[in-house]
Amino acid sequence: MSFTTKHKNTTKLNIHYQLLHLNSVFDLPWLIVGDLNELESSNEKRGGRPVSLRRLSRLPHFLQTSHCKSVMAQGCPFTWKKRIHGSWIYERLDRGLARRDFCNLYPNLGAIHSAFTFSDHCPIVFNTDPKDHYPRACPFHF
Repeated sequence: MSFTTKHKNTTKLNIHYQLLHLNSVFDLPWLIVGDLNELESSNEKRGGRPVSLRRLSRLPHFLQTSHCKSVMAQGCPFTWKKRIHGSWIYERLDRGLARRDFCNLYPNLGAIHSAFTFSDHCPIVFNTDPKDHYPRACPFHF
């Protein structure tokens, strides 16, 4: 299942309520991945204006009420960048949110934030078994 919202009358709080409703209807393990435009803590932003307490409360509240967590990520701590008035702003807007039962199915679940390329968002690679993601060292031969 996928969903998207761009309608200006749809608030982030409404989206959270809709996701919480889906969470109660579909009692199955799930992982949400995408540009959530939310921050979990103030250290997920560098540059620009300080983050409001209201903005910092939305994602943690959703995580607590939906019994899920942010997927741990390696690489750059930020997934979005923008230059405003000559200064860069970096934020971690893109992430994966996994329900606890999904994390129990995939206890090694992890993500890698890749380097920024042509987009203002960086690509994210999710892996259910990170130890298999990296190539093994080749043995030395003459």
